[in-house]
Amino acid sequence: MGSVQEENKQMVRQYFEAFDRHDTERIGQLVSSTDYTFHFLGMPTMDWNGYKQFIIAITNAFPDVHHEIVEMIAEGDDKVADRFNITGTHKGEFQGIPRLARKHLLVGCNSLLSLMARLQKYGQT
Repeated sequence: MGSVQEENKQMVRQYFEAFDRHDTERIGQLVSSTDYTFHFLGMPTMDWNGYKQFIIAITNAFPDVHHEIVEMIAEGDDKVADRFNITGTHKGEFQGIPRLARKHLLVGCNSLLSLMARLQKYGQT
């Protein structure tokens, strides 16, 4: 078995893979749905249910959404940072913006605390 940091990085990879498959059930298994909050620049903080609806809106508008992890760093028992590219074709309305039928690229970074996901995945000790 790998280090805690490698396990945390694998969970982040699983999260992005589930997102690309539109699998909110699997994402819910990876995050703690009771203590989870999502912070996205320019938007109010969301709990799991709000974020789940946001994921559904994204995947409906960009059905071919794909995350490419460019770089990932893990430290300690509960921290992962990543740099990524997201691509997708705008095929449906998203946040009031009508379908544009164009491919888009978003470059971003995350700073994630994985401790709650680890507890969710491996059970309480």
